[in-house]
Amino acid sequence: MASHDTTWLEELYNQHYDQLYRMVCFKLRYYTGSTDSAHDIVQETFVTAANKDIRYHPNQSAWLFKTAGYLCANYVREHWKDRKQSVDIEMTQLQVRSTDTIDPDLLLTFESTLSAQDLWLLREYCLKGTPVEVISRQTGLSVNAIQVRIHRIRKRLKAVLLATCVIFLVQAHCLMFY
Repeated sequence: MASHDTTWLEELYNQHYDQLYRMVCFKLRYYTGSTDSAHDIVQETFVTAANKDIRYHPNQSAWLFKTAGYLCANYVREHWKDRKQSVDIEMTQLQVRSTDTIDPDLLLTFESTLSAQDLWLLREYCLKGTPVEVISRQTGLSVNAIQVRIHRIRKRLKAVLLATCVIFLVQAHCLMFY
């Protein structure tokens, strides 16, 4: 491509960069909680536009936004496993921590989400490290029933933690525009 051939791309870049960047930031913040790769995705969108030579495309703006959307989706798809694994790691780390080291806000979230029995079970098993067999004897429930309850508690807390993160990110995003 000669230097005079790139003027269409420069005009397209100057005209659409800010809007594309805002859209990509919104999508990444919503789905991954981070906008670290937003610039890269927007740049990749324009590189793809140059490679495809969209100067004669009937709707260049729509092409750019659609392509940026696809690139965001690919990025989120690649990093979704990382996000799920980090939540699983947080839940696993919760097992080995003591009550003194848990964030007070997190403890309040647990207390407001769980019943008194479930909270007691969570503290005994995850925080104190009491074996399931001992908890079974203390409560009079079977080992299997205790394991099922622990599984359900973890599932509920995982959903609450993910929902809390999404709500926080949406609130932060809304505050950014005021």
